Amino acid sequence: YEVQENKGNKVMVLDNGVAALELRLQMIRRAQKNIEVEYFIYNTDLAGKIMTRELVEAAKRGVKVKILIDKNVATFQLNAYYAAELAAYGIQV
Repeated sequence: YEVQENKGNKVMVLDNGVAALELRLQMIRRAQKNIEVEYFIYNTDLAGKIMTRELVEAAKRGVKVKILIDKNVATFQLNAYYAAELAAYGIQV
């Protein structure tokens, strides 16, 4: 990976899916106030379920969670039921 820092911001490029998921999970677990994620593709596959579970756990501990997803018909898997379940935990979708 490559780390670039600019004015307190950090960008890290990960070229391994498992490593990228693990890093996301670590960041979710460390979050204390807000989590805002934006995805073009948000699948309900195993990785998506693991990440969603961690976002729910963060919301349960008082972290404000927002998920922004590009609703592309070909890739959108987060149906209204799933979104409503997340909303029950205070997660904005």
